[in-house]
Amino acid sequence: MEKDGSRARMTAGFCWEWKAPSDGQLLVEVQIGEWHRPWNAKDGVQLDSVPESSQWATDPRGFGQIGCICTAQNFEFDWTGVVGTPTTSC
Repeated sequence: MEKDGSRARMTAGFCWEWKAPSDGQLLVEVQIGEWHRPWNAKDGVQLDSVPESSQWATDPRGFGQIGCICTAQNFEFDWTGVVGTPTTSC
């Protein structure tokens, strides 16, 4: 997506734990079967390869991370996805 100039982001409700990074990397917290992605960074977390929480939706480094549905409001993307849990409620 990012290579062709399209903007895309994934969002989810808070159905998964949101942990602090470990060893300078975001943790894989959102997982459904074999598919998994990390949440975006928490406020105040600064990592070289990851945008700050307030910038995940607009910074190209936020691609591949999942942000809260609320943080994507008022942004325009070419593609969006909303991740839901298959059998549990939030």
